[in-house]
Amino acid sequence: MRRITRILIAILATSFSASAMAVPIVVADLGALDGNTSASGTLSENGLHWYSFSVDGFTYLDIATTAASIDTEIGLYDAAGNLVGNDDDNGVGLLSALSFGTGSGLLLGDSFNLGGDGIANGENGALAAGLYYLVVGEFNVTFNATGFDVVSSGPDIGGTYDLSIFTDAASVAVSEPGTLALFGLGLFGMAARRRKA
Repeated sequence: MRRITRILIAILATSFSASAMAVPIVVADLGALDGNTSASGTLSENGLHWYSFSVDGFTYLDIATTAASIDTEIGLYDAAGNLVGNDDDNGVGLLSALSFGTGSGLLLGDSFNLGGDGIANGENGALAAGLYYLVVGEFNVTFNATGFDVVSSGPDIGGTYDLSIFTDAASVAVSEPGTLALFGLGLFGMAARRRKA
């Protein structure tokens, strides 16, 4: 019976590891976003740069390449590897921009982009709080729907870019459960002392 159990465990472990999704290797973890954030990089030919960040308590999240020597493309994936949104030329010129939630109202694109006025007004829809992976590449990039599957296959030569993330998110300090429990016991103790007096 033990041998059968071991075989079943081995089969299950193999099937889970085979179906496990590879999380991209990030060039920078931007952490919990708290206001506006920027980054920059240099892409090699057909290179991709991944960034991770988490966001909570926000009404807008706008992502844009704000300067570049290349034709940028960006894509946003959730923690499960599902494509949330991608863009090629919604920014200024050949730059990229995505706008979620209410949008910041910033002028991030040409007058005919981002809904026809160049202003970030949440054109990419709602976005839940959570962990996200942002990928930056040079045209032509294919953003597949699942599995963090992104391929850069254009006639690109590589170059520099600046990335800006605009949000009204504020990081929230979360106490450890033990600290909250001690705090609760302290309040209970204070109440008990008052009753005795």
